[in-house]
Amino acid sequence: LKPGGIMTYSTCTINALENEANIAFILQHHHCMELVPLLPNNNNNNFPGNYGLPGHGLTDKQRSYVRRFDPLDRDLDCMGFFIAKLQKKQLKRPRA
Repeated sequence: LKPGGIMTYSTCTINALENEANIAFILQHHHCMELVPLLPNNNNNNFPGNYGLPGHGLTDKQRSYVRRFDPLDRDLDCMGFFIAKLQKKQLKRPRA
């Protein structure tokens, strides 16, 4: 992934170990990656689905950046899945 590039992480499960915990792992072990809002201008309140689950390594702010879709949530009427958007940080160029 080139600097500034976007990676979408998505699963077809509601298992927090495959979702929130994997995102936390990526952020902890790949410092070049950052979790970014799913929608421009951090307008995630208008994005469907539920925030990420607590207790799996993400801060409250980070949990608001991911979405989980639970098949038991009748308002969503969907199969279970999860989505997060990551961006590779731009390289810092050394000053001459």
